[in-house]
Amino acid sequence: MPGESSVAQSKREANFPVSLLAQGVLARLEDGEASVPEDKAKILYNMSGNRSLDSQEGQECLRRNLEKANNSLNSSLALLAWPQAMHRGLLLNFAQSDEDQGRLELPAVLAADEGMRRLELSLAHFTESCKDKDLELLAQGLPPNLEELSLSFEGCDKITDVGLKALAQKLSPGLQKLYLDFVGCVLLTDVGLVSLARHLPAGVKELQLHFAGCSRVGSPGVTALKQQLPAGLLSFKASFKGTGVNRNFFNLQSFRSFNS
Repeated sequence: MPGESSVAQSKREANFPVSLLAQGVLARLEDGEASVPEDKAKILYNMSGNRSLDSQEGQECLRRNLEKANNSLNSSLALLAWPQAMHRGLLLNFAQSDEDQGRLELPAVLAADEGMRRLELSLAHFTESCKDKDLELLAQGLPPNLEELSLSFEGCDKITDVGLKALAQKLSPGLQKLYLDFVGCVLLTDVGLVSLARHLPAGVKELQLHFAGCSRVGSPGVTALKQQLPAGLLSFKASFKGTGVNRNFFNLQSFRSFNS
């Protein structure tokens, strides 16, 4: 909702029926109907590239386009469902009925969307339910062709270097914009930041990293980050207040000139 914080949103969505979201994640466009049957035929014809559906070429084109469209629809709903599914422990068992148990895994649904270029997700303040295993599942679900990624884990104080490393290792090599918020993740240390620095995709042009309040992060991690920034980086911001470095950086020049 306009002006709504991520915390308020998560509270509002807490009681949303999982079964409805599961139906959307499982939906196949070809199974839908139109109030006028001819309209469905026209839609499928257009999705076949205006080729005859009686031809092998038309059927193959329709199959490919339906797969892309279904993957996009399903992944969008999986992403919307992700915070509550994580909170309820359903990321690997997001079913709509008893017979679906175990067959609907949200990481697999998300990862199947090869057409997704931008992903934004806030898990901020899920203090009890966002843990290393959840970062590992999110890392497994990151679509392979992402160009922009924005993730917030603010206040998730159960996250450790294990989770951060799992996420860092799965960052898409094609990323150009990366925003990561670990503010208040007090268990993170230099080990996690060093791992992130080592796995930053070479093509990143815009980078924002927030580790304010992570008191176990200090000079070794920040130095490693400075040494391994992508060569083509154009924009950089980072917050390290409340860490061993205890300062924020608002541009690339100030960060590169910093001596820890």
